[in-house]
Amino acid sequence: MFAVLKTGGKQYIASPGEFISVEKLDAKTGDKFLFNEILFLGGDPVQIGKPFLEGVVVEGEILDQIKADKVIHFVKRRRKHGSKRTKGHRQRLTVVSITRIIKDGVVIASEEPDLAVDEISDENAEMLSAANQDAESMAQDDVNHDGQSATGDEAHEDDNVTEALESENRDEVDDADQSGELEPADEDLGGEQK
Repeated sequence: MFAVLKTGGKQYIASPGEFISVEKLDAKTGDKFLFNEILFLGGDPVQIGKPFLEGVVVEGEILDQIKADKVIHFVKRRRKHGSKRTKGHRQRLTVVSITRIIKDGVVIASEEPDLAVDEISDENAEMLSAANQDAESMAQDDVNHDGQSATGDEAHEDDNVTEALESENRDEVDDADQSGELEPADEDLGGEQK
């Protein structure tokens, strides 16, 4: 779920959990701020405002008041006098963390907090330990009594099958050679060409 909001004469795509830098807002760090000029609401039913959506608000938390990178404004007049002027400008910005999207007083999108390791419930911890035990038992089943893995025994069986096939092929070639079905190879491979 995302929303397109308008502030400071610009439009921004905002979804919960993201950070955006907007034109300076009159608010202090840590304050909650509501953006009420929402142009578009993306999701399963897409909603487009004419020009704004009614009852839709994007809530954000002010993280910091910063200045953008310096923009150099250089003016040079070429003819006659050779005058030039250099000015710098740093736009003031506000960094906002988008926390929720609210429609008609109901939260329709919110940032989800990360699940901390110590917040795992007892039931989930039991499920995790059972899964780990199952994985260990499956690994033990793969190892034979002699300490060889099952894949090693399968490899020995494959070698035996391969040897049997090769011996059958040799027998067939010998039979074909004795019956005269095979043509003799040219002995003059490295000699002069005719």
